[in-house]
Amino acid sequence: MLKEKIRFNQLFFPERTIFLRFIIGINYCQPGLNSLLLFLLVKVYYWGIILIKETGVNLCIITFMYYLFNGLCILISIIFMWRTPFLPKKDALPEYKTISVIIPARNEAQNLPLLLKALKKQSILPLEIICVDDESEDQTGQIAESFGITIKSIISKPDDWTGKTYACQQGAILAKGELLLFLDADVRPSPDAIKILLQRYINKKDVISVQPFHLAEKVYEKLALFFNLIAVYSLGLGVPFKNQVNGSFGPVTLINRREFFKIGGYESVRHSVLEDYDFSVVLKREGYRLKRFMGGNLIGFRMYPGGLKDLFGGFSKNMASGALKSPLWLILVLVLMLGAYTESVILLTQGLMTQNISLIWPGSLFYALTVMILFWRGRCVGSFGFLTALFYPIPLLFFYLVFIYSLFSKLVLKRTYWKGRKIKL
Repeated sequence: MLKEKIRFNQLFFPERTIFLRFIIGINYCQPGLNSLLLFLLVKVYYWGIILIKETGVNLCIITFMYYLFNGLCILISIIFMWRTPFLPKKDALPEYKTISVIIPARNEAQNLPLLLKALKKQSILPLEIICVDDESEDQTGQIAESFGITIKSIISKPDDWTGKTYACQQGAILAKGELLLFLDADVRPSPDAIKILLQRYINKKDVISVQPFHLAEKVYEKLALFFNLIAVYSLGLGVPFKNQVNGSFGPVTLINRREFFKIGGYESVRHSVLEDYDFSVVLKREGYRLKRFMGGNLIGFRMYPGGLKDLFGGFSKNMASGALKSPLWLILVLVLMLGAYTESVILLTQGLMTQNISLIWPGSLFYALTVMILFWRGRCVGSFGFLTALFYPIPLLFFYLVFIYSLFSKLVLKRTYWKGRKIKL
């Protein structure tokens, strides 16, 4: 029986598709020394297949194993995002606790009015709202003053503090409520948001952290798809078993005021650009119970409405720093997941360019599965519809570009800029 011989280079790394080979290289160049080992493993895998080819082993078997591996990677991504820990509602009214809302704000004149209006409409009103104006260069302070809330203006930030950690700490010092609710200025709480947060607060050792639903209104904001997915599921919230991954969500944090100062507040993480992650490490070490949820239709946010430049800068400022602190197993899962999504695009593109049916049908299958997965979970983390999932190579490429720039800023430049302020990495 004659067996069709398939050229190895045409099947995996066609010489005419240099750009695709470049994408593959980017795909496996993930952060840190751990990822360097993974990159070397991929190269060993590549060399191993060449060796098998030279010894005459049937390439149909290799091709089958290659497709099987890609399919398993897609399956891993499904397991990785299996659960959706939305902020749950309860019928019973919570035990009333006085809450001080603290809003660290730097150049937030566009976002701040929307948040303050939403807070005035809460079914359970906070005891006070404190806006900490972090040396803003716009009308942030005047807008806060017009709403009649407490304002703390920072004139000069200490050099060993980051802007957000210092603003949060100063706001907490002024607060009088039993509980502290830290909110980013771009958060959009529904009228029952504070009520639901109180329902989830059971004892003084509880710390509640929420990742809001991303309200992506403009086309360029859809590029944030993979950032939102990884922000939620990189903490292991989606896996159907318990995990010990550190990390919390910075936009919404609820904590007991006395317990906050018992551990020193944000002073222990004052220099960190990843204050949410590093603060979660402190909380875990001190025995606090961190409850992490997704905002769903209760708490949303509108990230970087100022344009594509803000979107790029906002995600790049701490992306590599977070990746470098991730455990090995998590990096491996993310490499496999993003690798499978990228490989689906490569297979389908190669098949269409070479008119190779043996590449078109598996590429189409993997691409369709990826679209369904991203549509399935994209709707949970933000307003990312079917079209965003269908054209997912665009936000995926944007994700890679931002990550490469973030890694360059972290390892080479060792600094970045955000809202007119230089940040050391």
